[in-house]
Amino acid sequence: MIPQDEFDLLLPAFLDLPVYPPTVDLDERGRLRVRAEFGDFKGHVPYTVGEDLRFLDWAVLARTGQKMCRRFELVRHRRLSILVDLSPSMRSREQGLRDLLRLFGFLGLHRLDSVELVTGEKGGTERRIFLGAPDYERYRETVLSLTLDGGPPVIGPEEDRSLGRMLVSDFQPEEAWRTRLAQLREQGHAVLALFPRLPVEAGDDSSLWEGPSILRDMEGGDNLSVAMTPALYQHFLEEQEDWEIRTGALCKDLKHGFMAVNLPRPEGRADYEAWLPFLARRAETTRFTSTNPFAAS
Repeated sequence: MIPQDEFDLLLPAFLDLPVYPPTVDLDERGRLRVRAEFGDFKGHVPYTVGEDLRFLDWAVLARTGQKMCRRFELVRHRRLSILVDLSPSMRSREQGLRDLLRLFGFLGLHRLDSVELVTGEKGGTERRIFLGAPDYERYRETVLSLTLDGGPPVIGPEEDRSLGRMLVSDFQPEEAWRTRLAQLREQGHAVLALFPRLPVEAGDDSSLWEGPSILRDMEGGDNLSVAMTPALYQHFLEEQEDWEIRTGALCKDLKHGFMAVNLPRPEGRADYEAWLPFLARRAETTRFTSTNPFAAS
């Protein structure tokens, strides 16, 4: 078991807020909200590790060798699905990424029925499902054990399109992500794209950009020595703003949501108030419903 830290001790305080993670109510196989009688049979969906085995169709398994779950009408199940980019370029955002995943996972497992964590890892796309508040510790240990040596998760056209999904990434390289986001839209998927800003990208860490600095390429591991000046830092902020505007406009055109998230500094990440502006903004700007699941501004 990975020992708890100060951020873990902070999380229960957020349950006092009227804030819910992005989700949709699904006519979906469920666990916490299922009744003894499941309702009218609707069809089959592929089995995912962690699913409730009561829904596994043993007859199909015996006949075809494929694990399929039965799906029923009238079963309401609320799931938060989080897609995580584990590319090496995310290493500079590692602490913020893990905190963001812990925060939303905690809220999702306490407020909703389940959380699905979809990660791009070396061996391919991994899907893990966590059910209810008692499963948070397993979710937490999974998040803290993730290694940033993979890539973006792959979502195929056959995936369930009714799920409201969050996608956390640095969206680099830009052209590759423009193509990837367009493909998701062509396949009928929509995502809420979250970009976890570093303090320096939000204009909060100008001291790091004065005098000699070493820039590290997280993908290739190369170091670049740069003599930074206030003017160069201002140019960097302008380029960053232009990139965020372009990415936001692209997502809007493709019917995705986009949000650049100002995460608290490392020394303030366990400060309850440091997270409130982000959570309050999310509550105001993002509502997921069955008819318009991605109404993010």
